[in-house]
Amino acid sequence: MPVAINHTKRLLARGELAIGLGVRHIQSAEIGLMAKAAGFDFLFIDREHSTIEMSRAGEICTAALGQGITPIVRVAGPEPFHCVPLLDCGAQGIVVPHVQTADDARQLVDIQKLPPLGSRSLSRSSAMTGYETMEFKIFADLANQETLSIAMVEDREGVHNIDAIAAVPHLDAVLIGASDLCADLGLIGKFSDPAAVEACVTIIRACAAKGLPCGISGVRNDELLAHYIKLGARLIHAGTDAPILVEALKQRSGMLRKIWSDLD
Repeated sequence: MPVAINHTKRLLARGELAIGLGVRHIQSAEIGLMAKAAGFDFLFIDREHSTIEMSRAGEICTAALGQGITPIVRVAGPEPFHCVPLLDCGAQGIVVPHVQTADDARQLVDIQKLPPLGSRSLSRSSAMTGYETMEFKIFADLANQETLSIAMVEDREGVHNIDAIAAVPHLDAVLIGASDLCADLGLIGKFSDPAAVEACVTIIRACAAKGLPCGISGVRNDELLAHYIKLGARLIHAGTDAPILVEALKQRSGMLRKIWSDLD
């Protein structure tokens, strides 16, 4: 069995849109099937803002490899113990938060990429090959090809250094963390403020100039999100499981309440 294909990386390489579902509360392997059925391209498994344990995240990733949806995990930090076990368990992308400098970006690439691109420890016991062994060099080349090393830029310092960050070799994408970026700019929750929009546009344009895929998370205003997509944002965190579920449940219960009230 070859290394599993990263469908999201293929979409980004073609300049197409990749849409992801945030996973925090539905911690079962079925979430990949649900996301695929709903039209999503990747899972954004959030280990920074949830209680998802490493083993459970690995199970979701392993299942996703056979579900036609890309498992991407946001970790709490760039250290190997956050990233390497998940990559061995089938994660096809790792998002490191609060990348502020080119050195930060180089560090995450070095930790996540196998030699010769980085220093990640080699293990052929991998969900990405269905646990079939292959020659180390072939595995390393294919695994590097089919994973996404993603820098999350969500601080004014990261915006200031975005040209250098986007130029780091073998960095696969930048993801804007709009919520924390607004907070760091002193604009908590003010996603449409001109200064916040300008910061996001600066990141998107800097990535485009380097030919690096860029995406955004945290924006729920459809008009604003459309603006960023038109400018070149392609890796889109569309929302998280619990809020999306609650919104759908409200619509359903509201419909039934209206039927009842209309009977009066």
